[in-house]
Amino acid sequence: MNQYLDAAIKAARAAGALVRGNFGRPLKVNVEEAHDIKLELDVRSQALITDYQGTRAPINIFKAE
Repeated sequence: MNQYLDAAIKAARAAGALVRGNFGRPLKVNVEEAHDIKLELDVRSQALITDYQGTRAPINIFKAE
């Protein structure tokens, strides 16, 4: 398997495990706007993905919401 695809799959699985592990727990809202909400868990899962990809596939460029 391509090393970049492999790294992306592992990062997505790790982030999924983080989100699943917090299922049913109270969520902390970092930012709430009229049409958007940013949860602390969103920030943690995004950081997990970008950190994981940054160390295993460092040539990737990320654009994240």
